[in-house]
Order: sequence, then structure tokens, then C-alpha cells
Amino acid sequence: MTNAPETVDVAPFVPGGFPVPSRPSLGRVALFAGIALLGVSLALSVVLGILGAQFVVRDQYGPSFNFQFGDPNPAISALGLASPLHILLGSLVGVWVIVQSIVAISVNRDRRSAIVALVLAVLVPGLSLGVYLLIVLLPR
Repeated sequence: MTNAPETVDVAPFVPGGFPVPSRPSLGRVALFAGIALLGVSLALSVVLGILGAQFVVRDQYGPSFNFQFGDPNPAISALGLASPLHILLGSLVGVWVIVQSIVAISVNRDRRSAIVALVLAVLVPGLSLGVYLLIVLLPR
């Protein structure tokens, strides 16, 4: 019987006291979610813009549109439901990407990917709105 101490495998520590991460997956997941958010949001903006462009009213005051769920026209009613769902789901995923990016940056788990994901999550709503309005409000 020996009195040798047991060896414990622990993660190495940096001077700040935080363990060095073994896998940088947190930032990558945020980046993949941000890229998916960008692609899906822009695709939905294009589809909703193309479908909604035919219902834009153009008069002497300029173009206007009012898509309401429950409209007698089923196409306008569908646009009235799809547009807020696009905004709601995009906002929820965007907030998730922002929070996960901030956490990944703060614990140094693939900081570079997390910064790119954070920038994407902040820029996607404006890009999506710009694409949608550009398609809907262009003169036909």
C-alpha cells in the first residue's frame, strides 16, 4: 500500500482565474445560428416582399400598405399573419444569438466567431427590413 496522492485531471488556469476552455463550441454555435438567421430572414423578406408588392396602394400621397390578419382577401390575411411571425421568430432567434455571443466572448469560447455572430445578429433586422421595403415599395 502506497501513500501516493491521487492525481486529478483539471483544466489549466489562466492568470485571471478562469479555466481555459477545452472546446470552443459556444462561439461556433452562435455563429452558425447567426448565419442561419441571416439566410432565413433575408429569404423570408424576399418572399414576403414579392407576395406583398401586388397589394401596395399607390396614390398621390405615395405608396402604402396595410396587411391585416382577418382581411376578406385571404392573401392579405396570410401576409398579415406571416409578417408578424417573421418579426417575432427573427427577434427571438436574434436575441438568443446576441446573448450566446456575449457569453462566448466573456468566457473566451471562440471569441472571434462570437464577435462575428454578434455583429450579424445586430445587422440582420435592418438588412431584412431594407430588403423587404426595397422590394415592396419599388415602382412597378
